[in-house]
Amino acid sequence: MDAHEPDMPVSPEHLSSATEFVAALNRLRLWAGKPSLRRMRVLGGQTTTAHGAVDLLPPSTTSGILNGEGLPRLPRMEFVEGFVAACLRARGQATAEIEREVVRWRETWRRLAASTNLGAPAAGRKEAEDGVMAVGALGTGIGRNDLPGDLADFTGRGAELRWLFSGPSADDGARAATTVAVIDGMAGVGKTALVVHAAHRMVERYPDGQLFLRLHAHSAGAQPVGPEFALETLLRAWGVHGDQIPEELEARAALWRAQLANRRVLTVLDDVSNAAQVRPLLPGSAGCLTLVTSRRRLVDLDAASTLSLDVPPPGDAIALFARALGNDRAAHEFVAVGDVVRLCGYLPLAIRLAAARLQARRAWSVAYLAERLRNSGRRLDELAAGDRRLTAALALSYEQLAPAVQRVFRLLCMLAEDDIDARVLATTAHCDIAEAEQVLEALLDVHMLQQSSAGRYRVHELLRLYARLMVREAEAEAEAEAEAEACLRRG
Repeated sequence: MDAHEPDMPVSPEHLSSATEFVAALNRLRLWAGKPSLRRMRVLGGQTTTAHGAVDLLPPSTTSGILNGEGLPRLPRMEFVEGFVAACLRARGQATAEIEREVVRWRETWRRLAASTNLGAPAAGRKEAEDGVMAVGALGTGIGRNDLPGDLADFTGRGAELRWLFSGPSADDGARAATTVAVIDGMAGVGKTALVVHAAHRMVERYPDGQLFLRLHAHSAGAQPVGPEFALETLLRAWGVHGDQIPEELEARAALWRAQLANRRVLTVLDDVSNAAQVRPLLPGSAGCLTLVTSRRRLVDLDAASTLSLDVPPPGDAIALFARALGNDRAAHEFVAVGDVVRLCGYLPLAIRLAAARLQARRAWSVAYLAERLRNSGRRLDELAAGDRRLTAALALSYEQLAPAVQRVFRLLCMLAEDDIDARVLATTAHCDIAEAEQVLEALLDVHMLQQSSAGRYRVHELLRLYARLMVREAEAEAEAEAEAEACLRRG
């Protein structure tokens, strides 16, 4: 469809090259009224990476792609999906229409990727930053390494790394035959950073390949990747041509297992939503290792060893802040550094954002930042750097709760008590104790609560502040609606 027809979006079906594809993206933006790059960034939403939540459409990346700087490479699928959705949102299209259009562009991307011998849609860290994927020859996937870059300032996690490298203690013999390890934890606790760091150190153990696939359980503006498409991605990464990939899920899973039989391959499945999403992706070979990260406890994933990741101890949190900021600068204000990491709740993502904020404000002292963070009403606003915001990561967890559970979570976070049980919640929420315990356990399963002891629960301070922010926004919205209704009655 031509962009001169104002009531219809650009049609991608007849595109035959990356150059035509990028030109069509430019026409689509014109059809949408040529929204600014800053507005495109907002409309495109965010995704979660090893470094936290990042924008799908950073202005510099979008500008470069639209100007053809990535050619003859195709833009990454994530970028294309976010770009198309942003254009249709700018035009005011309905959600159903946006979803249909994204599917059309996704299918064209797949067709061009296959016809130009493009590898997997999963990209490494540098490719993700560029928003493009290099065209390379398909063939055997042996030796392929898709891992994102390791963090140069990775700090601590010694016990967790030993668990990943050596397995659990001797009284847990199940791990000896297990090829799946699940790392779960709250938003920003460092699951992806830990797994990527460990994977880089295990490359020699798995010489046949190291694959990385993000499944987008918590990506703004993107739906979780279904197992069918995830298997297609993995098979293409391994060098299987598109015409050799069967349509049925079970057949794809069987082909994937056959490809890895008698191989030693490490696969990272990042940001998994549930066990059903990941089961078909698991290899059958005992020589393979699959590392899974999730904000949910995958208790129904059979034969998997599980590690629930907590915030690091204060000493490691201080060391992380010092390395992220610069050891010399941190050493001069040791007491203030301790205050900052404590006010960050020892959460690695918050600590990194605080350090990045200081790096961007050379006139600020660590003590000055600590003073700003002491204002609990503005603390979350302070924990932002560029297009990375702590609230974005927390929102992705909160928004996946059912509305009734969101309400209960807000009630919990308004309580003065740090330690909560089912009886306290039942009284507050006007429900029976059994219902209260069920909600508490559900919140625990998605790491919106922590368990201090059997039957006792607590909320991480930054999640508490986020919930209180949601309460204030809900109250302001209710007041605005009441005022509007009053104006209508007076009119």
